[in-house]
Amino acid sequence: MPSSARQLESQQVQELISGYVAGATVYQLGGQFGIDRRRVSRILHRPGVPMRRRGLSLCQIDEAVRLYGEGWSLARIGGQMGVDPTTVLAGLRGEMWGCGIRRAGATGAMLNAVWDV
Repeated sequence: MPSSARQLESQQVQELISGYVAGATVYQLGGQFGIDRRRVSRILHRPGVPMRRRGLSLCQIDEAVRLYGEGWSLARIGGQMGVDPTTVLAGLRGEMWGCGIRRAGATGAMLNAVWDV
């Protein structure tokens, strides 16, 4: 498990920032440097590095709906897609309730039952 107490050298901080700017995720950088993703975010915020908001793409949401319908957990889907389980949950909720339109069909009914809506 990554350590949030681990101090990075200034060269490592520069590498972390360069990696993020080049497209690496906070999860990838956390793994690379042995620190938690929240610590990566804090390090990036200090010098004012603009953060990317990374939700799920429409294709990923469709895949998440399919996998969730097959019984996969949010954590497993998130691991497969490289995102936090709460990001998966937000994507599923957005698919179900997006633009005021409730998702129909068996998956929608299953999600309704899970969320007591």
